[in-house]
Amino acid sequence: MENITFERIEKLKRQYEQYKPTLNFDLAVVKTQVMKETEGQPMVLRRAKAFKRYCETKPINILAHELIVGNTGRYPREAVVTPEVSVNWISEELDTVATRKFDPLQVDEESKKVFREVVEPYWKGKTVLDQWLARVPEDVRDIGYKSGVIDAEIKTQTGPGEFSPGYGNILLPKGYGGIMADAKAKLATLAGQRLERCNGKTRLGGVAGYDLLPNINCLSRSEENVYG
Repeated sequence: MENITFERIEKLKRQYEQYKPTLNFDLAVVKTQVMKETEGQPMVLRRAKAFKRYCETKPINILAHELIVGNTGRYPREAVVTPEVSVNWISEELDTVATRKFDPLQVDEESKKVFREVVEPYWKGKTVLDQWLARVPEDVRDIGYKSGVIDAEIKTQTGPGEFSPGYGNILLPKGYGGIMADAKAKLATLAGQRLERCNGKTRLGGVAGYDLLPNINCLSRSEENVYG
């Protein structure tokens, strides 16, 4: 039995190594479409709707020898683009990223066209990086962006690990169903109430299902319409 197990793993490794690191724009297209459609709505609901549509439309490929299936992209070794964080570096390197010396990423001409015509125009000026550059003092920007002195790019152009959810104490013990049940129970206690602020309500709605929100009235909405 052990020999069979190791043989399968070796096949998986060889199969994995056949794929070249590649840029994937599936998530970027979905987020762009949903954000366009939901302008003016609370950001937490817009995120929830984007996540829901991506779950409904994401291409899934189950490969040979896999017991745990699925990838972040369509295939192994794909870099999934998250446009709300930054589109700047992709815009600058789109025609050279496949041939750069370190960490080259393959990208076909159709994907380049999708990025330039669909994704990039919407997100210019709206990303985390754009907001950081607009707010940070000039002297800090000079040493913190593209200088090599401070590695600010790991925070402003990628998804740092500390943004990850509480897998150990929330997601794994409860599962998505348990988290949704908790949110629905909390929303049920608020039904018919009038709240001074809607931030907490909309966050719960983003988890439990935004169709539950109309039962709760708000006196004001202070949800800042910023992605990030």
